[in-house]
Amino acid sequence: MPPTWNQDLAVVPLQEAVVGSVRSRLMILIASVGLILAIACANVANLSLSRAATREREIAVRTAIGASPARIARQLLTECLTLAAAGAVVGVVFGTQALAMLKRVLPADTPRLHEAQLNWRVLAFTAALSIAAGCVSGVAPVLHALRLRVRSSIEAGGRGGGRSVAVSLRVVLTVAQIACAVLLVITAGLLARSLWTLSTIDTGFRTGGVTVARISPTMAVCGAPERCVAFYRAFEERIRSAAGVQGAALVNTLPLTGAIAKRSFELEGFTPTSPNAAPLFWLNVVTPDYFSVLNIRIDSGRAFARRDLDGAPVAIVTATTAERFWPGENPVGQHVRFVGERAWREVVGVASDVRGYDLSRSVPEFIAGVVYVPHSLTGTMEDGRIPVDMTLVLRTPIDANSVAAMIRNAARESGGEIAPGAITSMESLRSEAMAAPSATTSLLAAMALLAVGLGCIGVYGVLSFLVSRRTRDFGVRLALGAQPRDVFWLVIKEAAILCFGGIAIGIGGAMLVGRWLQSELHGVSPTDPVTYAGVAIAVAIVTLIASYAPTRRAMRVDPLIVIRED
Repeated sequence: MPPTWNQDLAVVPLQEAVVGSVRSRLMILIASVGLILAIACANVANLSLSRAATREREIAVRTAIGASPARIARQLLTECLTLAAAGAVVGVVFGTQALAMLKRVLPADTPRLHEAQLNWRVLAFTAALSIAAGCVSGVAPVLHALRLRVRSSIEAGGRGGGRSVAVSLRVVLTVAQIACAVLLVITAGLLARSLWTLSTIDTGFRTGGVTVARISPTMAVCGAPERCVAFYRAFEERIRSAAGVQGAALVNTLPLTGAIAKRSFELEGFTPTSPNAAPLFWLNVVTPDYFSVLNIRIDSGRAFARRDLDGAPVAIVTATTAERFWPGENPVGQHVRFVGERAWREVVGVASDVRGYDLSRSVPEFIAGVVYVPHSLTGTMEDGRIPVDMTLVLRTPIDANSVAAMIRNAARESGGEIAPGAITSMESLRSEAMAAPSATTSLLAAMALLAVGLGCIGVYGVLSFLVSRRTRDFGVRLALGAQPRDVFWLVIKEAAILCFGGIAIGIGGAMLVGRWLQSELHGVSPTDPVTYAGVAIAVAIVTLIASYAPTRRAMRVDPLIVIRED
């Protein structure tokens, strides 16, 4: 190997290697849960403010007969903490079931998923969180109670008329709820569009009707390279001639499985940026029918033929690889070779790019290109050995049990005893590749719907409170000649302030966190205007629908009854 081989070696912490691929995904979910908790706290604060508003005379009387502000604050905080404690108990009960559901929804390869459980640490965290949530929810009613004017509250008897500080605080809390809901819905919408892009992406190979099985011969079969190659050729021939098989091939690294075979290459006409710094390629060792079985298109040149197995060394590169190393030239007829070998391989074809690494990328960042070579004694890996473990790719309607029996029989007839690994389909591999983004999108969508629901409850509560406080105002207006539609527009204006204020803040927040989402988005911009516009319209419609009942109640105020009560 060249002296500078692996000179760009990177050392990473073990924790990063184990959980680094899912950290951003889980952080998105944790942040979403935090926003849901914030919305819930704002809702509880709004409800507490409503209750405090109806108890203004009671609190004023308590203060008048000697209750200190600290005593009033303790009482209100105790009520909020009691609610939070009850909610925590219910949450733990539901959390037990939710954890089991999450273990089914999240991909099975999520690091340490099986270790997640409700232990004393989780319960202690829940208790601390419930106390914090209770205190946060109780701040608003306590501030409202401490700002009461005793004399005016006793004389008013609990009736409100103007726009008090409590009303302004309720408006702020409701706008914050809508903003958080919009932020969550936009995030869920971006991930949903990204998931749709992944589900419709052209992988570059056929998935329907293709069955795959990992083949791992024993040392008795593949102890010697010549015996191993002869075994695989006989094995493939028997599989191809089996009843019900429409095509069969072998490959060392199957797309979408995460397996990569690395090989350093020298290329004719290409000068490395530094001496002895040969580019690192993804080496696919395949049998000639591999391209036809998976329907991988050959853009120029030809695919492998049977004569290439024992003839002059040849290779096929991908379109991106050809464009990178021979820009503007015809790659067919060029030559490449493994580092450390003298024989050059002629490039006989250019294959279309396939999504080999995952659905969003053909290769990882450290791979410079992709090359295919025939499965033969010259098709060696970086350590100079031929690949022993191969994957059988079949185009067949036969079920997995029959395929397993067929593989065992073909191996036995070829002079070896092997037990095939897991037999699955390319459709299943594609579904597994989409499992992580699909689970994240589903969970976030559920949280976004919950956030919108809570936000609508907040809007309904604030408008109901405003209508109840302004009943006398509406009655007087109607008595002086105002029409019900005038009252309608008064209430709708309040709803619009809540709605569009929250939407504007939520969109601004989504733009700020867009870059954080970039690693989880595929084919979608973090500032996608279609998603932003769609979410804004949807949330506006839902929010205004939530204001329908309070608005109708305001329009039905009877001025005669209001004036008589006054």
